[in-house]
Amino acid sequence: MQTPELLREAWTRNMGANTALLDVIPVHALLAAVPAGIPVGQHLQHLALDVCKWLAHLNADRASALRASLPAWNGQDSDHTFLRRAREVWLGAEESLIEEVLVGGQVDRLPHAAYELLPVHMLVHDAYHRGQIVAALRANGHPAPDVETFWGPWRS
Repeated sequence: MQTPELLREAWTRNMGANTALLDVIPVHALLAAVPAGIPVGQHLQHLALDVCKWLAHLNADRASALRASLPAWNGQDSDHTFLRRAREVWLGAEESLIEEVLVGGQVDRLPHAAYELLPVHMLVHDAYHRGQIVAALRANGHPAPDVETFWGPWRS
């Protein structure tokens, strides 16, 4: 596989892991956190807004539209609208970002040494926050995906 195909494949598998996590987060777990950590809701807001930040380097209009559609998390559990919109914005921005990178969007506007490094940066970032969210869910007695949920997409 060439680099663009590898990036697309890795990105698709990463989005599969993100989707698997989003599928199991109960809406009443948005306040779950580990000691000295941030709550699940704040992780989700950060993930959605951070990918929009990077997308803005490549497609400011798309990033702005996505950001505008994400309501601020109200710091409460059971915020169904926030959980649904965070999912849509996070996954939508990730799909837009990889498309922009693969078609050679204005990659010179990125602070990475090569355009291929932005998706790699985002894969690592997503994995870090997935781990934090799973730890928060488990520490607070909520169901959380097992390891295979995250490794499965990379093995198939």
